[in-house]
Amino acid sequence: MAAPGIAASGNGTSIHLSGELFKALNKINMVHVPYKGASLALTAMLSGEVDMVTSTLPATIPHVKSGRIRALAVLAPERAAALPQVPTSAEAGMPKLVVITWYGLFAPAGVKPETIARLNTEVGKLMNAPEAKNKLTQVGLDAATGTPAEFATFVQADYEKWLKIAHEANIVIQ
Repeated sequence: MAAPGIAASGNGTSIHLSGELFKALNKINMVHVPYKGASLALTAMLSGEVDMVTSTLPATIPHVKSGRIRALAVLAPERAAALPQVPTSAEAGMPKLVVITWYGLFAPAGVKPETIARLNTEVGKLMNAPEAKNKLTQVGLDAATGTPAEFATFVQADYEKWLKIAHEANIVIQ
């Protein structure tokens, strides 16, 4: 019997790495099946070409709510407001399976510190406005704002986490 297939949106992508983390933590063999994008990977899982996919909440919420797919866990420390019935990975018995999808605002290295501070303040106001928070919550996202230094620390830690997973899974990007 062939090993189950786990879809990913290409080699070395966050979806690929999250699948490798799942495999490593559970000490199971699954075949990595790369697709040309996250929507194709999700479609492959929906059609039965593969057995599993890790995906973002916004992409999966409609399919979970319609009953087309079964969400096993959200890979976050807290349950998703958009899918409150779905346990966290820790509640499902996998406390180390945490995958945070994040978006950041970056600027060239030479931008003046006062410009960075102003941008951070204004973006923080926008992201924390009630209307923005409400719209983000509807699609399973949360606005997390902080200082540029906090963000730099977060990015570095996330980079190191995924670099380790990539090395352990012997992922080579060409």
